[in-house]
Amino acid sequence: PGVIPAGTTSAETICLTDLMPTIAAAAGVPLPADAAPDGFDVLPALKGEKRDGPVRGPVVHQSARGQLAVRRGEWKLIAAPPKGAAGKGTEPATAELYDLRADPGETKNALGDRPDVAKEL
Repeated sequence: PGVIPAGTTSAETICLTDLMPTIAAAAGVPLPADAAPDGFDVLPALKGEKRDGPVRGPVVHQSARGQLAVRRGEWKLIAAPPKGAAGKGTEPATAELYDLRADPGETKNALGDRPDVAKEL
């Protein structure tokens, strides 16, 4: 209360590891230098402060089965699964690319249309 206006939203890519440094910053509590080494303070984005670029770089996720995905801005690339894991569970059997701004439900694989983005990610 009093730090982030009620109803605030942000288009920034944020990860669970960002919670500790962000909450500490909002509370005005300094963190030890070795705390939350992978986290970023995203409070400026939540306060609506103008920035020259994103608060953090790409975020990499790994499923319990070992499948990797990377998120940067509006793009999300789900890598092809590790050998032997294809088609198991609900994870895709091939690589997939989604523009989350245009397709938040991840219904249209854009990999064929945007191989350049997939290569960057």
